[in-house]
Amino acid sequence: MKNSEIKCVFFLILLSILTLFSCQKPVIDSIEQNTKIDSTEIIYKALSKLGIPLSDISMNGDTILVEDIILYKSLLLKEDYSTNTRQATTRQWPRLFTQNITVKFPQIDMYGFGFSTNEVNIMKEGFNLFLRSNLNNGGGINSFYFTRDPNIGAHVTVNLRTFSENSNICGTGEYATSYRNGNEYGVRPGNNININLNYLRGRKGKTKLSREQLILLIAHEFGHVIGLRHTNWAAKDEAQTNGSVGAYPIIGTVSIFSPDPNPDPSSVFNASNCGIPFVSFTEKDKVAIKYITNDAQTSPL
Repeated sequence: MKNSEIKCVFFLILLSILTLFSCQKPVIDSIEQNTKIDSTEIIYKALSKLGIPLSDISMNGDTILVEDIILYKSLLLKEDYSTNTRQATTRQWPRLFTQNITVKFPQIDMYGFGFSTNEVNIMKEGFNLFLRSNLNNGGGINSFYFTRDPNIGAHVTVNLRTFSENSNICGTGEYATSYRNGNEYGVRPGNNININLNYLRGRKGKTKLSREQLILLIAHEFGHVIGLRHTNWAAKDEAQTNGSVGAYPIIGTVSIFSPDPNPDPSSVFNASNCGIPFVSFTEKDKVAIKYITNDAQTSPL
């Protein structure tokens, strides 16, 4: 090949390379720009599902500042919470205000209606599961004060109820309520837990709850009282929002890799667990409890 031909070929190759790169760069820029837009949209969508006003957020790198107080890692929000939520709170601001909780068990009335001393002692065990010492000192309640004195006010009252004969409900727990005063925000415990007499005592065709089953029932209902929804709410087709109660995902309990709406089948806070004995809180249960009851949970993650 002549030198002139070699130079011509080299020139054509060089021209082709320059042309190729000059065409690719705008494409790469376009992909990066679209990815950035898509990522931002995912974050805004996730924040919206958390119930956070989009006008009150600012983003700096991988950190999101919400209402000048709360910090979230944006990478934790790049998920579809509608299917991946393990645990959810009922309120936008999940911090529990009261760390020392008074629980009242009404006295037995003149007709002999009420909880026996043995029943009360078993139910106390269900509450005490939430104490810090049982959660590796990483969260939980400081203390419970139990009383049967009708003259003492209480955060939570445990009531004995005669539910419908055909009712398959072992008990109910009243959801926590939201509270905000300036920069102070969080939830107050729900006021009532109701226990079905027929399951407690084995009446009207119902099987009497064992000690371990009653402990789980109290732990489950108290979870609602401090603001936890059912872990498997998505699997049970429970609404994302029901009246004033929403489903706000708890950071640290969301699975990135599994779309399974019921990824924690042993959770104490699953729906339809009436009659299941208590064994232990799952690791995700503990994360959820700590998230709500630990004062430090509102500090930067």
